[in-house]
Amino acid sequence: LAFRDVDYRCLLSDKFAFAHYLKSLGFPTPPVLAVIDNSKILWSGDIQPQPLRTILDRTRLDCFLKDLTGQCAQGVHRLQIDNRSISLDNHKISFDKFRDFLRSAWILQQTIEQHPMMALLYPNSVNTIRLVTIYCNGESSPFSALIRIGAGSNHCDNWAVGGLLGSVDMQSGLISKYCLFKPGFGTRTYKHPETNIIFENFSIPFFSQALSLALALHRFFYGIHSIGWDIAITSTGPVFIEGNDNWEISMHQALEGPLKKKFFAAL
Repeated sequence: LAFRDVDYRCLLSDKFAFAHYLKSLGFPTPPVLAVIDNSKILWSGDIQPQPLRTILDRTRLDCFLKDLTGQCAQGVHRLQIDNRSISLDNHKISFDKFRDFLRSAWILQQTIEQHPMMALLYPNSVNTIRLVTIYCNGESSPFSALIRIGAGSNHCDNWAVGGLLGSVDMQSGLISKYCLFKPGFGTRTYKHPETNIIFENFSIPFFSQALSLALALHRFFYGIHSIGWDIAITSTGPVFIEGNDNWEISMHQALEGPLKKKFFAAL
C-alpha cells in the first residue's frame, strides 16, 4: 500500500501534533496549553506568539512542561507559577534560569487528576498504563500491558527514573503479584515501599475501557505496526498521554519473559 512509503512515527514523536490529532478524533488527551520555542510562547487559541516573559502574567499556572520530542521521562517537569514566582519540580528558580533552561522546543500541558484508586498506589505521580497494541491487515489487537508506578518522591512514574513496573492481566485488569524496580534502583517488591499498597489483586479502574479505546485509536495510526500507549486513569475514564513506537520491549520481557516469537507472529 502507498502509505507504507511514509514514516508516520512523527504523529507520535511530536507531542503537540499527537495531542491535537487525538483531540480532532475525539479521543481523551490532556489539552496543550502552549508551545514554547526560541524564547517565545504561543498560547493555544492565539495567533501570534508572545515574549516568554509574559508567562509571568499568568496569575496561577500548574502544568507539565514537556520537551516536544523527549522520550523515557527525559524533559518532563512540573511547572508552577504563582504571583510571578516560578517553581520547576518544586524548586523555585529565577526567570533568567528558567529561560536558559528552555534550550529546545517545549509544550505546556494541563495536569491530570488521577483516579483516587490510582493515587492510592502512589500519589506524587500520575501512575500510567503502558498498553501495547498491534495493527496488522486492517485490524488492531492487544499485545501486552504494564502498570508504571512512581516511587522515591519522583513526580514521574517512569521505570527509567526509579519507578516500579508491574504486569497487567488484559482480561481482568489486575496487577501482577509483584512489581520490579529497574536494575540499579532495587529488585522486586510485593507492595509499594512508601504507600504499602499490596499489588496482588489490585484492580485498575476503567481498564477494559482503556483497552477498547486503544484498539480503536490504533486504527487511525494505520501506518505504524505497534504502539505503546501511555494511559492515565481519571475519575471519568482513561486519558491518553502519549504513544510510543519505541515502546521498550525489554520492560515487558522483564515481567513476561521472552516475547520475540509472539512479536514476530504479529508481523
